[in-house]
Amino acid sequence: MNNKLRLEIARAYISIDIIAMLVLCIVVLWFNLVAGIICILAVAAIFAFHRYVTEKNVLRKLTEYKGKVLQDREDLMNSFSFGAPLLLCVIDRDYTVQWTNPAFEEVFGGKTELSDFILKEDLKDFFEDESTVLKVRIENDVYSVTAAYVSEAERDYRMLFFRNVSMEETLRIKYSDSLVCMAYINIDNLDEILQATPIENRSKVAAEIDEVIFSWAKEMDGSVFGMSDSRYALLFKNKYLPVLEANNFPVLSRIRAIETNADFPASLSIGLGVGEAKLSDLQQIANEALELALGRGGDQAVVRDDKGDTEYFGGNLPSVEKRNKGRSRVMAHALMNLMRDADRVLILGHSRPDMDSIGSSFGIYAMAHNLRKECYIVLEEPGDGIDSVYQDALKQLDDDGECAYKFLSHEAALEKLTAKTLVVLVDHHRAVISEFPEICERAKKVAVIDHHRRAGDAVEPTVLSFTESYASSASELVSEMLQYSGEMGDINRFEADALLAGITLDTKNFTTNTGVRTFEAASWLKRNGADTAVVKDYFKIDLGFYQKKTNVIANAEVLSNGVAVAYTKDVDPAMQLIVSQAADELLTMKGVDAAVAAGRNGQTTMVSARSNGRYNMQTLMEKLGGGGHREAAGVQLDVAHEVAISQVVQAMRLEGIL
Repeated sequence: MNNKLRLEIARAYISIDIIAMLVLCIVVLWFNLVAGIICILAVAAIFAFHRYVTEKNVLRKLTEYKGKVLQDREDLMNSFSFGAPLLLCVIDRDYTVQWTNPAFEEVFGGKTELSDFILKEDLKDFFEDESTVLKVRIENDVYSVTAAYVSEAERDYRMLFFRNVSMEETLRIKYSDSLVCMAYINIDNLDEILQATPIENRSKVAAEIDEVIFSWAKEMDGSVFGMSDSRYALLFKNKYLPVLEANNFPVLSRIRAIETNADFPASLSIGLGVGEAKLSDLQQIANEALELALGRGGDQAVVRDDKGDTEYFGGNLPSVEKRNKGRSRVMAHALMNLMRDADRVLILGHSRPDMDSIGSSFGIYAMAHNLRKECYIVLEEPGDGIDSVYQDALKQLDDDGECAYKFLSHEAALEKLTAKTLVVLVDHHRAVISEFPEICERAKKVAVIDHHRRAGDAVEPTVLSFTESYASSASELVSEMLQYSGEMGDINRFEADALLAGITLDTKNFTTNTGVRTFEAASWLKRNGADTAVVKDYFKIDLGFYQKKTNVIANAEVLSNGVAVAYTKDVDPAMQLIVSQAADELLTMKGVDAAVAAGRNGQTTMVSARSNGRYNMQTLMEKLGGGGHREAAGVQLDVAHEVAISQVVQAMRLEGIL
């Protein structure tokens, strides 16, 4: 509104003349009543007339101004709509084009349905979130599409702005393709392969492995150099990465195809660092990715970017047992030194503990006790899976006639936790499945002893990490460590029973996932007094539990490719144990190569997956947020049991199992 109009409006309603006349009328009224009344009536008449005339003029001027503003806006919109380089259109809720500018018509012609070249799901986003930005490719050009709200009566419209970003997209792709990827390559089992190969053929096998790695690097115009006999570093451009991921890193299968005299094929572990980080940072990221690949059993590639996102490829071979126990000896002495420096030791198993979790806990407890360290096992509820061994532990007495093992609740454990406290995680390495995750987060010193393939959300940092996926169980690893803890590593009969029970559980009575070292550990436990009859008693179940397990098996259905799925409508706190045992028994059925069982424990749905080695259950369960071993894995889902099985089946289809 211009200044002249403001002055005219102000003059109409704030007139000093009217005020002055009213003051004079009051003065006249004071001296002469009749004259004063006449003056007031005269002023009122003048005021009414003046107001009528001024308001009429103001309204006329406002109307003129409004018309001018509307005309200016119309001219501006016409100039913007028809002269702007942007492509504009207005769509309704049915995604029908209601209006376009000439630039839009020139590119798209007479299109009335944007869904002809943009997905309706994407167009729907413009009506739900105006901040949506969409990139669409139309013929040879790429457009960035944004939206703005347009109100027309009661109709809901959106104006879409199409901006050609083809040049920007080309530059972005060129920049992305030119980024450097750093990879560390490790030959998982070179020593074992060469030991199994005659001396005259060893150089030939090593040369074939080198040839595959260097040929692969040459295909990507990459630079590769050896760091040691079994480790290489590789640099290549990022443009080759999507092809590698799409083909699941074919170099893994090429290495496996090399003929060796060993009873297992050669395999690689590859850790890749990608992103826009500095080369020094990419080196660290690649090293972390390689450690993750090795911790997951090898024969796979792990891609990690500078934002921490991780992807896994391969992992089709079972882990190869290492014959050398040197690492167990080193880890045993390292753990003992950490215990000596700590003020106390807290031992954590995973949530809903099983025999392996509690058995390995008692083994670590024995090591700390022999060092005369204050030690506690953090355990809130023993649960049905370990109740028998837990009750047996309570009967064990020390020299003072008190319980030989000290258990702590979650709250009491937090009170005991200090900066010098050593927290030992057994049979798991992820805080999310720990008996008490808050302790993992607050502890300054964490040691991990686990046999599961390493996951991307592993507890970090750790002062010691003994993660060996070839081992049958955490109890096997702890048994080996106890053998190298010197005279102070002696264990009593109960601890030997508990450790043997842990090995027995995870090997399904020594029928699966066993190696030479598994039986050596069991033999050592037997020499220390382990009784197989006592171990057998630990696994006894009541009739009700058995009926619920058989109910799961009775509802099983065998799908294609030897996959059996089953679920139960029963709700039981011990459902994790029920479905795991049901899946184990389903795997013994003729024609079944993989089994998945599900059921609710009252809070979540427990899913257990088992395989005879034909399929990788770990990668399958990781797709759903779980994890585990190649042959045995699981996940907990906050959905109904039918939905959980449906999600597993869908994941199997994506993995190519079904």
